[in-house]
Amino acid sequence: MYEDCHPDCLFLREPGCNGCERCTYCGRLLNRSGRGSKLTWDHVLPWISGGRTVVPACERCNKSKWALGLKEWLRWVRDNRPTLWRRIVEYNKRKRNKIAEKVREVRDEWY
Repeated sequence: MYEDCHPDCLFLREPGCNGCERCTYCGRLLNRSGRGSKLTWDHVLPWISGGRTVVPACERCNKSKWALGLKEWLRWVRDNRPTLWRRIVEYNKRKRNKIAEKVREVRDEWY
């Protein structure tokens, strides 16, 4: 399960680890056998800001996040990509990790 994980993965050998099978943000199935979205590694804190910790992410989430911080990107998705936002909120609804906490924080913010 862990042999394909990135050595700096936030979830490596943690209860939140899904074996890098799904996008950490939206839950999209990641490509391992020709199905799903392409697996990419996203720096939770952007690399240009000194981020080292990575998580598995689909290409769509990773490219749209670009060099934004996690909460900044979540706010952008909430305001500009409602379908993706609903998917992110639904996927992280019952999760207990730092990323899911940030999703809930942004969800609960007042405009």
